[in-house]
Amino acid sequence: MAVGGTAGIGLAVAEAGRNLSRALALEPAPIRADVVSPGVVRTELWRELPEADREGLFSSAAQSLPVGRVGEPEDGAEAYLCLMRGRYSTGSTVVVDGGTVLVRPRKIPCPAPRLSPR
Repeated sequence: MAVGGTAGIGLAVAEAGRNLSRALALEPAPIRADVVSPGVVRTELWRELPEADREGLFSSAAQSLPVGRVGEPEDGAEAYLCLMRGRYSTGSTVVVDGGTVLVRPRKIPCPAPRLSPR
């Protein structure tokens, strides 16, 4: 399968993270390894976009999500804290995306990964 769209690199990195957490959960066991997979989060990552475009992306994405907003860094931090406090988790991926996985077929106007056959 080929990765298309502007988020191809993001999808590849996310998948690599999931696979790495699984491998690390087995190899150096009992050391635990988990991954947090965020959706659109209001961070400095978007600083290269012109402010109007950036705010338009956040607004449009928020309107498409069940939670009605984009993520904040604190949302991801809470997921990490949960994983660190829990002692019975390893090799897991916690998705913190405001419901993107539930509404993706509606074409959320953000850099969402798209897969296409070769």
